[in-house]
Amino acid sequence: MNNSGRIKKPSLTIKEKLEIYDKLKQGTSNSDIVEIYNTSQSTISRISQLTENQIIDLRLLKPGMKNAKRCVKFDTIEDFVLQYVEKCNNMSFPICGFLMKDVALKYALKYDITNFKASNGWLEKFLKRNDIILNTIYGENKSADHLAAIDFVTSFDITKLGYEERNIFNFDETGLFIKMMPDKSYAFKRINVKGFKKAKERVSILLGASMIGEKMPLLLIGKSKNPRSFKNKCIDDNFCMYANNKTAWMTKEIFLNYFTKINSNMIKGNRNILVLIDNCTAHKIEDFSNIKFVFLPANTTSLIQPLDMGIIRNFKLKYRQAFLNTIYDSDPNNVSKNLKNFNLYRVVEHANYAWSKVTVETIKNCFTILTKYGNSLPEYVISVSNNLNVTEMKYGNFIINALTTDEYLKIDNKENLAAYNAEELAKYYCDSKTNRNPNNESKETKKCLLIQLRKKIIDAKEFSNYISSITSSLFDLENQLNEEINNL
Repeated sequence: MNNSGRIKKPSLTIKEKLEIYDKLKQGTSNSDIVEIYNTSQSTISRISQLTENQIIDLRLLKPGMKNAKRCVKFDTIEDFVLQYVEKCNNMSFPICGFLMKDVALKYALKYDITNFKASNGWLEKFLKRNDIILNTIYGENKSADHLAAIDFVTSFDITKLGYEERNIFNFDETGLFIKMMPDKSYAFKRINVKGFKKAKERVSILLGASMIGEKMPLLLIGKSKNPRSFKNKCIDDNFCMYANNKTAWMTKEIFLNYFTKINSNMIKGNRNILVLIDNCTAHKIEDFSNIKFVFLPANTTSLIQPLDMGIIRNFKLKYRQAFLNTIYDSDPNNVSKNLKNFNLYRVVEHANYAWSKVTVETIKNCFTILTKYGNSLPEYVISVSNNLNVTEMKYGNFIINALTTDEYLKIDNKENLAAYNAEELAKYYCDSKTNRNPNNESKETKKCLLIQLRKKIIDAKEFSNYISSITSSLFDLENQLNEEINNL
């Protein structure tokens, strides 16, 4: 019997096997379990026949594993390296193979395990045994300022802005490698596919869209002032505008010229729009008569900028598809010729096409980040308003209010701040509060308070037990205090 056409069922994890076993004990029918877990009747039958001892063994294994872990010769080394990997993962630190081998070897040397070799074979089997895979790191979230993002979204109330959703826009520029060929290809195993030289020709493109999906004309920035491919060609400013400089980057002059044209269109249409944009230096221009700029806080675009939520990615995907369709032209023999003839005018055409293919639904979905961000936050939330005296930090069930200098000095007379864990610190702050009149505090008093508080946080960070109990909140609070101190 030929089984080549049968679809292979996904293998079950140990956690799923235990769930199936429990459901069978509760009387759930086999057919229902097959439908829930997308598995076969024979798999369900084998799980139902497991003995109590086998189930106990399964419960002792890691839930994500798909097979029982074999007996390992150097189990203490393996456990130590696993802890190291888990710690790096939790802190979002990238880790590579030679680091794991190095950690294992140092552990072996420290405890005189002489017959251990941190070879490539050991590493490969270690990764396979523990279900560890090599992932690509995406985005900039590790460097992002989550607290500033929370604060911005909290204060960004559409109902109080005085603008309709159709008049709230987000703009952002992105680099586009206009002739970049794929670096991966499907091929027969017997054939060694050779790649093209990487084409590094790049332009910058400014994209803009509204909350309801309305798209603004593209701005394409190249290096050439008068591209030859534009000769005797008409480029419609209603779809794409062209600008240039030596680096093909955005400048304040180009940004100003573009929005001058957009403002003229708004005047003609009797519209007033609000533009959300990042705080790049080139973007720092005065508001126009019909355009108001709202700048996103530094290091928050990867968290709350709508265009970064998938609009730009979708645009680049559509561009790449259109570019490859043009280059391949149904005949592989023409690829080199088509690639050579792909000029800047064709880039404009393909960019316009790609922008037209980004759907209204995609844009609307990406704008929901402005209202949804912050719904699933960590246990602590730090919110800083425009007035320093309403600075708050929420951790667990405790609220830490900004203290006066006198209150803070009282804490100085107690035990070292670094000796407290997170909840004790929060509770101690709450217990230390006294009646205060923030309006009577001078600017210098507030600054003095913040500087002292920052010093305490730095001391606490150096206390290893404290770091393990409150990993990220201290670092975030320190960054927030640095910004406030610099603003005073």
